[in-house]
Amino acid sequence: EWGRQQCRPHLLLVLGIQTSSRTGHAVGRRFRTTFARCSRPSAGLGSRNLHIATLLGYSSGMERDFHLHARICCALIASLLAIASPPVVGQDAGEDGYSEAQQEDQSFEDGFSEFDIPLPPHDHPYDAVDISEIEPPQEPAVGDVVRDLGTGHASYYGRRFHGRRTANGERFDMRAMTAAHKTLPFGSMVRVTNTGNGRSIIVRINDRGPFTPNRVIDLSRAAAEELGLVRHGVGEVRIELLAS
Repeated sequence: EWGRQQCRPHLLLVLGIQTSSRTGHAVGRRFRTTFARCSRPSAGLGSRNLHIATLLGYSSGMERDFHLHARICCALIASLLAIASPPVVGQDAGEDGYSEAQQEDQSFEDGFSEFDIPLPPHDHPYDAVDISEIEPPQEPAVGDVVRDLGTGHASYYGRRFHGRRTANGERFDMRAMTAAHKTLPFGSMVRVTNTGNGRSIIVRINDRGPFTPNRVIDLSRAAAEELGLVRHGVGEVRIELLAS
């Protein structure tokens, strides 16, 4: 059956040449019948030779066309080769290919066996860092000083701005521990220390300012009272950014 499927394209190629004449149709029918007998798996060698001779006889009577005769011969040779040598399929062929692949892999690994030698001990310098003992950096705890922002003059704002919108959108509360800074992110926690009396508080940044020269932070009235800045209005403070 496999051989007949392989030969069918060659048969159609040959029969397609003489389809325009009445003689070609008759010869085509006889050709197909004889070819089917020739390609049967049960046909013996002598029977196949007889059918082949019959086919060659048909081809010689088809108006002596040399090209047609050559195509028929090529088709017959290809069909006999296809019938005589079907492809090898099955579990044995797969197992043979798998074993050959295993042998190739083993030979490839054996080729590098001579290079499998232990490395000599390396004399590390005394200041070399052992990466296996490096500990990841520890995050600072909440309230630890992250950065010292230095000193500067602080002022405060209170009743006049109470209830107005701050830069981050919330309402300003002069009684809350908040402050305005020019660059620190909203929500940052900073420790403000009065350098004159040593008092210290922690405030949350929720606004932008101050916009007066030579001032670094604007405190709420409650924060200024805790630091003792309300009487003078302005005072020198130290600012430290805290982890939050």
